[in-house]
Parts: sequence; structure tokens; C-alpha cells
Amino acid sequence: MEWCIPIQTFQVENVQLGTMLEGQKPMISFAYKDNDMRFTALNILLPILPIKSYNPLTGRLILSLEDSPSTLRKILMLQDTILNSVFTNQHHWFPNQTNLRKFNDIKATFQSIINNTEMNLYCPINDNDTHGPIVYANNAWTRGIFSSGLLVPGEKIRAVIRLQGISFHINPVNNQWTGKFRLQHRILAVLIPSSKTVL
Repeated sequence: MEWCIPIQTFQVENVQLGTMLEGQKPMISFAYKDNDMRFTALNILLPILPIKSYNPLTGRLILSLEDSPSTLRKILMLQDTILNSVFTNQHHWFPNQTNLRKFNDIKATFQSIINNTEMNLYCPINDNDTHGPIVYANNAWTRGIFSSGLLVPGEKIRAVIRLQGISFHINPVNNQWTGKFRLQHRILAVLIPSSKTVL
């Protein structure tokens, strides 16, 4: 069972950064602390949002936040916090770097999941993927399977996303951080409401 935080109650200041997880794509993980409760994963329940586009070949899912300004504001605040954390901790996280990057350089090389009022997510479909998102549609639950015509522009969905952490790109030749980084995420569930569904 996955615990998730509704975006309405999500507070950016409650997000905690973990230690660097080493690898080809090193990552700083997230946790969330709210009073006496601490979640070791940051799962967020988004509001019902309209689909702008979906590409089943690439898995790119774009949701509109135009009518959800509070959600847009919170995601942007989280990304601002990430930018400041990377700027502040770059020497600690990458002690082998020869030069410290300026804040504007860090901001320029960050791959944002927000483009104006659009949220860019990755939602791959693979019939053999047992780790794909759980899908609720047509009053039934499946895993990673979307019937034709479900993820189409104009339709509305509700998604649960896991913000896994800050993922950094490393140059394979010199093992240096290239300056590029992004907010690593995964869609855990997609709820496609019918006219009678209450979400």
C-alpha cells in the first residue's frame, strides 16, 4: 500500500533531502515529514487535470495546470527549492568539480517538468511491464494497460506521482557532473473517471 499526499495539503517546506545515491545517474532522494509522520517516499495525489497530449510511443504525457493555479504554484516552489539546494550543496555533492557553477547556470541546465502551465510527465505503456502504473478506467483496475481512446486530449484524469529525487547527469569520460539535472518522477496510478465516478 502506497501512502500519498494530496496536493492540497502538500507543503514544500516539509520535503527532506536524502544523501547522494551513487551510480551512473547519481540521485538525491526525497522524504516528507509532516508533524510526527515521516514518509520515506514522496507520493503526491494530483487533482483532476485535463490531458493536453499523450504520445504512447515515447510515454510523454502533458497535463494542463491552467485551471489549477495552486498546484502549479506548489510544483514551481518545489523546483525553486531544488535549484537553491543544488546551488548550495554542489561542492558537497560533487567534491571533484573544478569550478562552482553560478545560480543562473544551474537554473539554465535544469530540466523542468513545468512548461508555462503544462506539466510534462513520463507514462510509458508496456503490456509486459508489471511495474507500470495502476490504472482505473471503466470501473475496473488494471496495471499499465490503457484501452484505446482513454488518454486523449481534452479528457480528464487524476494521477498519483512519485517524486523520486534529483537526478544528475554525469559525463562518462571524466566522471564529472555535466551541470544537467532533473526531477526524477514515476507515475504510480492513473484514475480515469467516468461520469459517475467520484474522486
